[in-house]
Amino acid sequence: MGVETARDAWATNSSRAHLERNMSSTIDFYRFERKRVSPLLSAQNTEKLDDLIRIAADRISWSHEIKQGIVRGRDAEYAPAKIVQCHYSPFHKRWLYFDRLFNKRVFQMPHIFPVTGEPNLVI
Repeated sequence: MGVETARDAWATNSSRAHLERNMSSTIDFYRFERKRVSPLLSAQNTEKLDDLIRIAADRISWSHEIKQGIVRGRDAEYAPAKIVQCHYSPFHKRWLYFDRLFNKRVFQMPHIFPVTGEPNLVI
């Protein structure tokens, strides 16, 4: 299987510039919420997270993986090098922000294409 983002509206786009703006904004929002919410969470009571985080459909799509990033104190930083070309459907090339925190599942892709920055000859 390929990469499953669970947030295609932010993590993929036909325009690289648009993807850069989307992911930069999403990561900024995640970082803001992580800093705001982390002091309110206790190590034993992380169920409160759903009540604490702000739902902003125009900024982020919360998934279990991203919420766990907050619980574990995982920081995120936008990196242009994480933008790669991908096939969105069999005949449509798009840009993808390839990051384990912001992609729900990456499956075997890091093993199939381990070298970043190299042109993808498959596409």
